[in-house]
Amino acid sequence: MKTRKTLTLTISLAFLVVFAFSISPLSAIERGETAPDFEAVDFDGRQVKLSDFKGKPILLNFWATWCPPCLKELPEFQRFFDEHGEDVNIVAVNLTTSERSALHVKNFVLENKLAFPVYLDEDGLAAQAYLVRYIPTSYFLDENLKIIEVHVGPLTYKQIKEKFGL
Repeated sequence: MKTRKTLTLTISLAFLVVFAFSISPLSAIERGETAPDFEAVDFDGRQVKLSDFKGKPILLNFWATWCPPCLKELPEFQRFFDEHGEDVNIVAVNLTTSERSALHVKNFVLENKLAFPVYLDEDGLAAQAYLVRYIPTSYFLDENLKIIEVHVGPLTYKQIKEKFGL
């Protein structure tokens, strides 16, 4: 009897997961679409728009300091930035509404010696424009802001290079 209840529960949970993913895609924005423009701020309070980066391919990443998979990929981004930062823009957007403070994020970036640009989504509108449900979520964009690829989960240096054909 206990085995039957366990099996029933397992099947029910599997159905629920499949159903949830069928109505809630990993990303609301698909390959081939134009990436929605948004505004964010840097640590000095200067506003930037995604469209400001048009002209070079872009790695757009949504992340947070409390997210273990995000922490895993940040050194990979730094390595990529060190080697290919002149060819590709990295636009790392911190989900600041989920953080202790913008100062906490700034201190985290400094402590971890991250030299690639980090921007703050202080009002949550950038994440909302992309319907970010899971982090990290990354978008690979061409120089005209068309989405080449959407990746949910941490990225490696090798994956980033491959996605940009480097």
